[in-house]
Amino acid sequence: FKASLSRLQASDVGQMFQVCGTVVRASTIQMYESTRTYICKKTKHGGCGKKFPVHANVQQYNNALSLPETCPNVLENNQRCRGTKFVAGDPSESVHTDYQEIKIQESSSSNGKKTG
Repeated sequence: FKASLSRLQASDVGQMFQVCGTVVRASTIQMYESTRTYICKKTKHGGCGKKFPVHANVQQYNNALSLPETCPNVLENNQRCRGTKFVAGDPSESVHTDYQEIKIQESSSSNGKKTG
């Protein structure tokens, strides 16, 4: 049990907790793509042809999946691939999660203030 919403911390993500309050707004259920697989395209200027995952950046608008400037794969000679052309991999390798955003107004009796 959390005494108030203001006590929620980043370490609470993924945990079950209980708060007291009233739901004042709820969004529709939405899909969140947290990981997408890409393939580094082989070209005459480089590219390894290997897969790599791209994870959503929760700091960006809409949890954007930002491609790297160069391929993150390491080649057999322990050097980084220099490929810059990517194609989306198999959609079944992506990771999707449903989520819903809710806005809660804390009950006045649960926010640490006495009433009455």
